[in-house]
Amino acid sequence: MNYGHPELRERLAADYALGTLRGPARRRFERLMADDAALRQQVEGWELRLNSLAESAPAVAPPPRLWARIEQRLGPAPMLASSGLFERLWQSLAFWRGLGLVATAAAATLVAYVALVPVGAPERQYIAVLIDADKAPILVAKFDSGTRQLSLRSLQAPAADPAHSHELWLVAGSSAPKSLGLLGARTTTIDLPPDQAAALETAILAISLEPPGGSPTGSPTQVLFTGAVVPDL
Repeated sequence: MNYGHPELRERLAADYALGTLRGPARRRFERLMADDAALRQQVEGWELRLNSLAESAPAVAPPPRLWARIEQRLGPAPMLASSGLFERLWQSLAFWRGLGLVATAAAATLVAYVALVPVGAPERQYIAVLIDADKAPILVAKFDSGTRQLSLRSLQAPAADPAHSHELWLVAGSSAPKSLGLLGARTTTIDLPPDQAAALETAILAISLEPPGGSPTGSPTQVLFTGAVVPDL
């Protein structure tokens, strides 16, 4: 692998900052960064640009199945030795204070668990960060190979422009770009057919500026943003 290639370095830096570069590939990249100051600066640039995204991310409620998994790990609740002990604990202020601290710690542990452990995701997940000509992240695309659903979320509030449309394109290998449709104002979800879903896993996504209603020629008119699709390991 040619780590001197500018596009590869930019993609790896973005994947590292996003946290999608994992396992042996992440360790190799960290060894490479140790001796490459320019690469470290690229990573720092991505981290700075993505900080605002992380801060604005909405809270996500854990799915019900996660509670069942936590209960299985905790095991059955211990039985108290006698009803008298139970009554003394029930009336003890120290007991309730301690229980409050335990509940707080459990809540913090649950948040960390939800953030770090993928739950119920047997199918492969993919991600792409679409950047503009200045390499600033504009959109994030996520793809689930199980549902064949592609979701795109804009990182910046789009400017109102009734004179133009934004069209999404799939570029796979040497094939001609394939239109995936027009994008919504902020978030777009697309259900892909099997052939497009298979091609997407190793493709590039692009967004073009088009007249209202989409490209009149069947090809991108003015490409604005691009991003390679990579596995979200």
